[in-house]
Amino acid sequence: MKYLGVDFGLRRVGLAVSDGSIASPFKTLEVKNFSDAVEKVIQITQKENFSDLIVGLPEGKMGIIVTGFIHALRKKGFNVTASD
Repeated sequence: MKYLGVDFGLRRVGLAVSDGSIASPFKTLEVKNFSDAVEKVIQITQKENFSDLIVGLPEGKMGIIVTGFIHALRKKGFNVTASD
């Protein structure tokens, strides 16, 4: 399996790739807004054939935004796990 780790940010989204053991840096996406972040992550997930996404889930206000990001990806049919 090929996993995509996602560190969501309002201006940048950090991505890492893993085969299940150790994650390695992959890309940093510059994003304009929430919707742009969702679309860019979807495009990379499909292009690179990632089987699962693992999204870092912070606490507080940013955690609420990231929860919305996770739900948006799940609505598009992706298998997403939140990791704290």
